[in-house]
Amino acid sequence: MSTPTERNPSTAHAEVLVDELVRVGVRHVVVSPGSRSTALALAVAARDELTVHVRHDERSVGFVALGVGRVTGIPAAVVTTSGTAVANLAPAVVEADAAGVPLLLLTADRPVELHEVGANQTIRQADLFGERLRWAMHLPAPGGHAGEPATWRTTVDRAVAAATGIAGSGSSGTGGPAGPVHLDVAFREPTVPGLDDGRSRTEAYPHPATGRAGGRPWTTWSTPPAEVDVSDLAARLAGRRVLVVAGDGPRPIGGLATLGERGWPVVAEPTAGPRHGVGLTHGTALLGAGGWLSGDARPDVVLRLGRPTLARPVHHDLADVETIQVTTSGVVDPSRAATSAVVADPDAVVIGLLAAAPEPPPPGWTAAWTRAADVATGLVEEVLGSGDAAASAPAVMGSVAVAAGSRPLVVASSLPIRDLDAWVARTDARVHANRGVAGIDGFTSTAVGVAVASGPTVAVAGDLSFLHDHNGLLVDDPATVPLTLVVVDNDGGGLFHHVPAVRTAGFERLFATPHGRDLVTVAAATGVEAASVAPGDLSAAVTRSDGGLRVLVVRTDRHADAAVRGDLARELAVRLGD
Repeated sequence: MSTPTERNPSTAHAEVLVDELVRVGVRHVVVSPGSRSTALALAVAARDELTVHVRHDERSVGFVALGVGRVTGIPAAVVTTSGTAVANLAPAVVEADAAGVPLLLLTADRPVELHEVGANQTIRQADLFGERLRWAMHLPAPGGHAGEPATWRTTVDRAVAAATGIAGSGSSGTGGPAGPVHLDVAFREPTVPGLDDGRSRTEAYPHPATGRAGGRPWTTWSTPPAEVDVSDLAARLAGRRVLVVAGDGPRPIGGLATLGERGWPVVAEPTAGPRHGVGLTHGTALLGAGGWLSGDARPDVVLRLGRPTLARPVHHDLADVETIQVTTSGVVDPSRAATSAVVADPDAVVIGLLAAAPEPPPPGWTAAWTRAADVATGLVEEVLGSGDAAASAPAVMGSVAVAAGSRPLVVASSLPIRDLDAWVARTDARVHANRGVAGIDGFTSTAVGVAVASGPTVAVAGDLSFLHDHNGLLVDDPATVPLTLVVVDNDGGGLFHHVPAVRTAGFERLFATPHGRDLVTVAAATGVEAASVAPGDLSAAVTRSDGGLRVLVVRTDRHADAAVRGDLARELAVRLGD
């Protein structure tokens, strides 16, 4: 920290905020360059306890921080200058809100006397993100009052508590109580240490700014562990044919495999459990397999855990079945069909149900689903294991999932996550994906954030996801980012081959949007290792876990990929109907 003789008000303000961040447990800060945020950037860089990531693009900054928060459960702090820099954080705020991921924004602002007078780089940013936030506070520029440092410190403590879901007072999105928090911090010049920067002069900050002894936070926020009483729920489910559908959430849901062993079939999306493949293999494909669900496989009750975003038939084909949803937010029911909503941590509910040991379902219920999963597994192995389909996008996703081993696997929205969900049996990796609002925005940056927080990581993106955020490759030092990014290049938006738009005039230009770019060249231009890899060589290339940030581009045929997925879905419906 700077010495008292050179500590101007802005320097004191920034150093206290950053010191309290360290005390409350923040360890990653993502910074974009700017003038008004100078004091914050210098204060962050001076702390050895912090890992500082610098990015040119504020949108990338937000998603790197999102990736860190997704892995660690602790918010990474974002530092930006004022004006449009703050507006560029909006996509990450939207995703953090919907996904329940902790995120802390520290945006520098102009002081009050420069607002509403046409001052440069000045907008009304204090309320820019509205109801998406768990909490927000505008901290005015220091005024010299003796109690200011305590205000700054308690504000940081509450901000981190709100971001982690303890002390929030805003909306809870669909992902739960954790989420984005915004501290809008005003600074007057000078924003560099010293009392005279050559164009502005000030007096030294007059008050002590030290924190509590022993490195303790100024205010400690905590909440007692929630005890979930599931006795009524267990009695309601006893002896009935229960289908468990587990969706996305801020944390993996434990105990899913054991629920399956107790006789309740479990369809788990890739991000639901500690790894993809917990529960029934190809479970989501089974849900969409034609009229199969109208017979003996139809459940008496659907227990929805978390937020299913891929298992869409559960919201439509099973909308008339008694449905119990369990989420931390209580607002996940797009079909408006839930019979009851339990606002609780799905993990705690599963643990409670396992302890309660309700009466198992009728004999044969689980066996019917297990047989169907075996049929699906055999079909996928048969189709994707040979011929032209072995070079298709679903087969590529399977190769990467296996080759990733136990490394974290970050998967882009649109088709990669759908291929993993429907047509890949399992992976030992913990899967991460931005399923809050299921957008492709900021994917590369999110994957980088996961990698810097958790170590060697594998990611899979489509070509449009990659192009949308190829700025995310502009990292401080590619050698220090342990990420292998596989880009499935089919020259356009393959997802649109599976929606009604495929039948419209102008489909290629308006929806498929072929780009015609050499993605190896695009990646190499950012200074990272990049190579084109044939589908048959991809597994070996991904298995290599040494080195830093690298991009592997594998080409597939968009039209052939769509045909393979269609053939798999149709044949599965036929075989289950036999």
